Amino acid sequence: MALLYVGIMFARYFSGNTMDEDGNMEFLGVDTTPLDIVYAISRISFGFNFIVSTMNTDSFQWVVNIALAHSVKRLMAGKVVVRKLCAFETLSTATTIVIDVMENSTLNEFKVTKFWVGHDKYSIGDGVSSSIAPNVLGLVQEGIGLNTSIYGSPIENEILSWAILELNMNIEELKRRCSVQHLETSNSKMKGSMVFVRNKADNTSHIHRKGNAEDILAMCSSYYNASGSIKDLNVGERIKLEHTIRGMAASTKLQCLAFAHAQVTEDLWEDGLVDEKVKTEGLTLLGLVFVKEPCQCSVRKAVEECKNAGVEVKMVTSDNLSIARATAIGCGLLEANEDVSSVAVIEGQEFQNYSSEERMERIDGIRVMATRSPSDKVDMIRCLKQKGHVVAVVNRPAPNDMTMKEACTGLSIGVQGNYYVRSANESVDITIFDDNFASVVTILKRGRCVFNNTRKLIQFQLIASVVSLVTTFTTLASDIGTPYLDTRLGYVMVQLLWVSVVLAMFAAIALGMEQPDKEVMQRPPVDYTKPLISNIMWRNIAAQTLYQILITQILQFFGQSIFTVSDNINDTMTFVFPIFCQVFNLFNARNLEKKNVFNGVHKNRWFMGIVTTIIVLQVVLVEVLRHIVSMERLDWNQWTACIGLAFATWPIDLVFKSMPVPDEPFQSYFHRGLVYLKSLLVDGWFKLMTSISLMFAS
Repeated sequence: MALLYVGIMFARYFSGNTMDEDGNMEFLGVDTTPLDIVYAISRISFGFNFIVSTMNTDSFQWVVNIALAHSVKRLMAGKVVVRKLCAFETLSTATTIVIDVMENSTLNEFKVTKFWVGHDKYSIGDGVSSSIAPNVLGLVQEGIGLNTSIYGSPIENEILSWAILELNMNIEELKRRCSVQHLETSNSKMKGSMVFVRNKADNTSHIHRKGNAEDILAMCSSYYNASGSIKDLNVGERIKLEHTIRGMAASTKLQCLAFAHAQVTEDLWEDGLVDEKVKTEGLTLLGLVFVKEPCQCSVRKAVEECKNAGVEVKMVTSDNLSIARATAIGCGLLEANEDVSSVAVIEGQEFQNYSSEERMERIDGIRVMATRSPSDKVDMIRCLKQKGHVVAVVNRPAPNDMTMKEACTGLSIGVQGNYYVRSANESVDITIFDDNFASVVTILKRGRCVFNNTRKLIQFQLIASVVSLVTTFTTLASDIGTPYLDTRLGYVMVQLLWVSVVLAMFAAIALGMEQPDKEVMQRPPVDYTKPLISNIMWRNIAAQTLYQILITQILQFFGQSIFTVSDNINDTMTFVFPIFCQVFNLFNARNLEKKNVFNGVHKNRWFMGIVTTIIVLQVVLVEVLRHIVSMERLDWNQWTACIGLAFATWPIDLVFKSMPVPDEPFQSYFHRGLVYLKSLLVDGWFKLMTSISLMFAS
């Protein structure tokens, strides 16, 4: 527009169509002095710079920063600190959240609630140790105390605590009575963990197995009852126990772990004659332990909200497969009765054994990775990013954490009392101090809200700036005298200042403080590969700018005769009309897609306060401060005409929002047009040169 203005003004100047202050022709051909030409060029340059300044992008930046700062302040009240503002935008487009549950208290506070021996059920405080036979009690104590690490996961710590309190287990005495000869941890090949124990008191040796109840039950051929007798685990008994396990898991969301044993001779073990068949078949079931996570209601709800928002949650942990599966069920990542394929729950070593092609093929289906190493997490994040995912990582802070640096956004959780926090600050984008995974959903919701509010601000500001740009251009380009001496330029300067500063600031407060609604977490993530200005926004911008430019030009050039007013009053009306259009456009920008732009407007007191302030300031500027800005007072009919014409932006918005838009971005049509034009020019030039060459050759 500025270059077009320069071209028009130079053409008019050198053709003798511009006048000086006295009404004389400025360009007199050879009689024009070089100083006069320099003076004219400087005047045209002033108009050029004036037009360029109407689209100052600085206002966009601080308008968005106001919206960001407001949301950051709201999050700080919820014990969330945003260290990098750009993390908000990235998180709003996140498609996958990878959470490491290692040492995360929010996800791992398990609680033992039920204990079954055979078909007898015991709850906390029922006096289990005095209700079951001593031989069964001793074997259960061995299976728990010697096959559970003191420094293990929280679920193992909870089982140990329960055994000490409810089963009267004494770890030191148990270690004096028994010695551990061999220990195998859970992995992808062996379901559950196993320990080979020699009892020094009676000189017997046992294999103890612990793991997921359904897996361990499949290895058993008999079971102990509470009286200490061994019963045959026939088909009927097996079905009853399976029904108990699945029923408890389905109704109360409990995860069941089973303990079993088999007596073997030590010489067979030392000679290596105990094969896999002895380890996995013919075991005797000792008991079933049901555990749950009391504080996982908020976590399950948060995971469910992420799923509804189109965000996949993946869990990585250093725990074994059984505990990882229990944690995933408690968090809602897996269902207790779900038939999970081997791809959904894997070990880190298994993932490392995949080829690059297999990783890319299976990465979307992996939901839980157990016994992971730090490099496994990094490789997982890289695979997800290569497949086009926007990955956010939720992790405990640690110095030189590569996962935080590799991820698109890094969130630290579980920082209370953690001495790594200061050293990890550089790689962390957002810090959650309340150790609650539900806060991740709050941040995600806020991030999407900020992104939507930013789009609303951009739409509003573009409409206001484009209308101001065209008005400035037509005012300067149509003036046959010196532009800066024309009275209308004063109105344009006031309008430019009003739109670029006052309206932009007020719009940032009004639209930037819009709160997230329920629908923000029911839509899929924003595709970051698509343009920031969507087709819907272009439709809204085009409709409003065309109408406002049309009415503004009619008022500017024909308003004096239409309303039978003086030139100054007409210029004042030309100034007032676009401002009221932007007031009504504030409502239109509240919802870019839906027709009802008034839904929930009463909840945003800032918005209603801003609208009222703009209207009051507009009236004061015209009616009270008119001499300062060289305006004239308007009567009721003139005010009504300006407001009535501006009011039409609402029905126009209503009509155009009913029109569908294509899914393909409008920019792609423009790009294809350029490519087509380029091909035409290249082909035309090639054909022309070929014809010339053939002509000369002939």
